[in-house]
Amino acid sequence: MSEFASSLIEPNYIARLALQSSPFTKVVDPEIFFKGEQVGQRFNLLLHLIRASDKVGLLVAEQGLGKSVLATQLERNKTDDLRICRINGQASLTAMDIIMQCLSAFGVDDNDVQFSNDHLVLLKDRLSGLRQLNIKPLLLIDDVDLFSEEPLMALMDCLSWQKNDTFLLQAIFTSKQVLPALSNIHGRMQQIDLPALSEQEVPLYLDYRLQSAGYRGESVFSSKDLKQCYRQSAGVPALINQWAHQYLLGMKSPFSNPIKIINTERM
Repeated sequence: MSEFASSLIEPNYIARLALQSSPFTKVVDPEIFFKGEQVGQRFNLLLHLIRASDKVGLLVAEQGLGKSVLATQLERNKTDDLRICRINGQASLTAMDIIMQCLSAFGVDDNDVQFSNDHLVLLKDRLSGLRQLNIKPLLLIDDVDLFSEEPLMALMDCLSWQKNDTFLLQAIFTSKQVLPALSNIHGRMQQIDLPALSEQEVPLYLDYRLQSAGYRGESVFSSKDLKQCYRQSAGVPALINQWAHQYLLGMKSPFSNPIKIINTERM
């Protein structure tokens, strides 16, 4: 087991820095969201797509850049006129699994589901009913690239449904790569990239994470440290977290070997 993984429970610097929690090793509380310039711009664009368009957003970024964090923030920003079905992508999910999760999230009665002969018709009727109430149904899928072809084709079908020239279902997807199967989606697709943090954002990110954990002192990283952090992490938040964690453990030169992302996609 790596030192990063084995020290997740209680890093020795928590007491030394008088922290209330571990800032770089635990999955981040949903309320802790570093809204840097680039991330904030993408977040606002996705909110605009949801609220003021019928576009399907595809957020594309490599592992560790924070796709899941951004998806969670979108989910937390729902209002009364928005109903969200959040699905985390898995290769084992079937088209029926997705349909059933949508039926549950969009408020279809369990008895109706149990006795329905056609779940797609049931879902379509529910989406139409929500639209008549001026409630927008949103499908939020994290890591859609993990799906097999069958559920992807089912998604395409559901996203084609219209009534009175209005699409019944809207969606935001995240993916580590562009998917040819979702390249168009009936002319609705808008692809958005999620870049790494800039060198100027790295110290702000580190300070934010420390302060969110209760730190109230001066910066624990020198200018030289920060330059090394950016050079080694390339601004990838998950790798910044690992760098800071190892540094605070006392590993002053922790990168003699390239660091790797360890279970940090949802950090």
